[in-house]
Amino acid sequence: MSNIFSNLSATLINLLAPLLIIPILTSGLGMNEYGIYVTLLAKTALFIVFAELGFGMYFAKEISVNRDDISEVSSLFWIFMVTKLVTFVIVLIIFIFFSDQFGVVESLLCGIIFVQFVNMSPILTGLENYKFLAKLQLFTKFIFVVAALMINFSDFGLEKALIIQVSTAALTSFSLFIYFIKNNKLEKTELNLNKFKVVMKGSLPFYGAKLFVNLYQQSSTYFVSFVLSAELVAIYSISIQLYKVGQAVIGSVAGVLYTSTVKTKNFLLIYKLTIRSFIIHISVFPIIFFYGEQILSLVFSFDVIVLVNLSIILYLSLLSVIFSSYWGYPALSAIGKENYAHIGILVASLTYFIAFGMSMAFEWTSIYMMVGCIVLSDFMGMLVRLYYAKQFKLI
Repeated sequence: MSNIFSNLSATLINLLAPLLIIPILTSGLGMNEYGIYVTLLAKTALFIVFAELGFGMYFAKEISVNRDDISEVSSLFWIFMVTKLVTFVIVLIIFIFFSDQFGVVESLLCGIIFVQFVNMSPILTGLENYKFLAKLQLFTKFIFVVAALMINFSDFGLEKALIIQVSTAALTSFSLFIYFIKNNKLEKTELNLNKFKVVMKGSLPFYGAKLFVNLYQQSSTYFVSFVLSAELVAIYSISIQLYKVGQAVIGSVAGVLYTSTVKTKNFLLIYKLTIRSFIIHISVFPIIFFYGEQILSLVFSFDVIVLVNLSIILYLSLLSVIFSSYWGYPALSAIGKENYAHIGILVASLTYFIAFGMSMAFEWTSIYMMVGCIVLSDFMGMLVRLYYAKQFKLI
């Protein structure tokens, strides 16, 4: 439970901080330029997702299983770092090729991509260093908030916002690297081609399964920027950020369940946490429904009625996410059925892109329809996980 609390704390810090940052940026940049800012961040996420290679899930699992084998941990570490650096060079070339021009903004976006590439969170998650992750998140988000408060965004506001983004992300990645090196006596190992093949064979199924879902979860703001105005993109992005707060709280619990259930096979804990999460989530709903407008009006200076409506819709959708997250990889990986967890992800992501494609084809491109694509995707993913959980007698 202490790991769950620490991971939950890190996640809350990471995602609640934008609730302080977003009002500052929307006020300093204006809604139109803020819409451009979040679109650019979503664009970088697009490149990061395509080159993620499934390492986030795979390395968390493999490091967790082999944490007492320093030779194996060392081998995995070097494969992680070398592969990430090589992949970044390839992505950088592609990014430059598709850029109309390469100036300050593009350079900052490349910096964001790089520091995210070398972020070692999957490795430290596998080692269950959740307390350090929580403390680091608190520190870097504090720096972000202070910097955003101190900087005047009236001139070159977009560039300044991106500088804060890349600087704090770099601080996070550098701190994770130093902490890992300092606390783990790594062995010098030669890069083994056979070992690399084993890693890629194990990680690519995660990559294939999560590619499309990561695309729409991380870059949907970029997609909707083609059909919505910059101001509506800003509102959409804020609603998705609020949704991600809830999604990440659920994911933080699921992440601990994933690394622990692989070892313990304790499905009763998953069942209990599912029930408790449902009860807590439903209990909070009246506050969101009746007082959401008043709460958001205190935070944001623009008319929040559309944001409130979107937030209510997405909050209800998180009920599907609770079940999918707990009974997906945490449960199915523990019984060696990861491929079935992959199927749930694929169905959910394909549902999103089919729904998004149909909305484009029939010109149903309102902001509510864009959010509806996510709700439908969450629901279909839950149905698939429910089916397999029953089939394998996990519930």
